[in-house]
Amino acid sequence: RGRTAHPRQLIHITAVSSHGVRRGDGWSTLSGLKQLAPLLLTNNLSDRMRGDRDVQPVLVRAGPGTGKTWSAQQLAHELAVGVSLDDGLHMHGVPVLLYVQRLARFVRGARGTKAADFLRLYLEHEYTGDVRQQILLAAYGLRTLIVILDGVDEASGLKDKVEDFVLHTLAHDRVSLVVTSRPEGVTLDGYEDRFVVYDLKPLDDAQ
Repeated sequence: RGRTAHPRQLIHITAVSSHGVRRGDGWSTLSGLKQLAPLLLTNNLSDRMRGDRDVQPVLVRAGPGTGKTWSAQQLAHELAVGVSLDDGLHMHGVPVLLYVQRLARFVRGARGTKAADFLRLYLEHEYTGDVRQQILLAAYGLRTLIVILDGVDEASGLKDKVEDFVLHTLAHDRVSLVVTSRPEGVTLDGYEDRFVVYDLKPLDDAQ
């Protein structure tokens, strides 16, 4: 829904030091957003196999008009297409791209809903009559869904409620999660103890 990103039009990012970065396994050495997909997929798979669900959430920050939504779409594409590993195994994920402005409208009409049930109810509502609904709900139930939440700072008067949902429900429940925001739209103190934080590089003239 909305604009569609070509998979080769990748916007490069640079890592920002944070307490959440796992320095030994590639999280702090990315040269482009495309490289985030295999990290998310292998992290998700290995943690499910171990059973501890210590999934690494990610925050991507960028200024207005510098590619947050475009990059979120690119990442969803890469996760769905999947990646081939050195041992010949091909992995793909079940990503869902949620736009915060649409999510905020749902929040306004869902008063009294328990935070733990909110994502499932939103998927049921947003994908009513869509064949993807059952796929996404099944992935959610199996804990294999990868949530990309675009524009957490764009929830207007519900920003605090949406951010609380991100930090204290999704991240706390160890949902595989990527969040985008303008730098001034989030307080890093709430993210640095758990999230890997990346900044998108400004676009050059060619991009």
